[in-house]
Amino acid sequence: MVTLLPLDDRFTIYQLTTEQEMSSEISHSAFYSMTRTDDEVSIVVIRN
Repeated sequence: MVTLLPLDDRFTIYQLTTEQEMSSEISHSAFYSMTRTDDEVSIVVIRN
């Protein structure tokens, strides 16, 4: 079983095409999660 907890942080969600490049701002974030499909790249980034 997985227990989920709410987070107090704020996040930004980016939706990119597979051809677009990720901003260096994203890679310097304290946390980001990237998911890729055949059509797009979705990135969730914690706001500082």
